Amino acid sequence: MTIPLALTFLLAASASDCPAITPSAVAVVSTEFDAIAAAKAAWHGKFSPAAVQEREPYRAELSNGTWRVFGTLPEGWRGGTPGALVCASNGIVLKVFHGR
Repeated sequence: MTIPLALTFLLAASASDCPAITPSAVAVVSTEFDAIAAAKAAWHGKFSPAAVQEREPYRAELSNGTWRVFGTLPEGWRGGTPGALVCASNGIVLKVFHGR
């Protein structure tokens, strides 16, 4: 319960750093694939390539103009994965983190 609440707060806090996509504008990061690629580029140097690869596949969910990128854990495993928040309107990676 604490983790989803923390992620919700984190997304709400980062929303002010990500300009809204206007009807006439085109999102720089418009697909899940693009969001994952931006996150992986931001993880370079922060996490080892092995740490990133072992948490494949990655998923991304768009909410209020911000992509939340996260990895997967094998069933029954405890722990976390690399994560990132990516602004859809300008492609800026707002936050890089490791979930728990």
